[in-house]
Amino acid sequence: MTLSEVDKGTVLDLCCGPGRYSIPLGKKGFTVTGVDLQPMLLKKALDYSNAENLDIEFIQENMLTFRRENFFGLVISMFSSLKFIITPRLVCYLTNDCHLGPRISTK
Repeated sequence: MTLSEVDKGTVLDLCCGPGRYSIPLGKKGFTVTGVDLQPMLLKKALDYSNAENLDIEFIQENMLTFRRENFFGLVISMFSSLKFIITPRLVCYLTNDCHLGPRISTK
């Protein structure tokens, strides 16, 4: 989080898998939405989230078709998920359609 300078707000975790990053972010107080195609991984993420008593939204959907009307303060996709699908459409999606709001300043 140090690199992004974001320390509160909303996070979109694309290709969230079993919640490896969604859960710790939820524990830090972020409002997290995790998106993944794999139902088995999403079940693990939801079980992990419930065990930690966190209210994290997990959605089974392709990250390229996922749409949300609200803003996210931070969008992450860890590991190698993006390297296989970097396209002009993805770049447009991540820069326009994710509705990234203004950076939250704590200063």
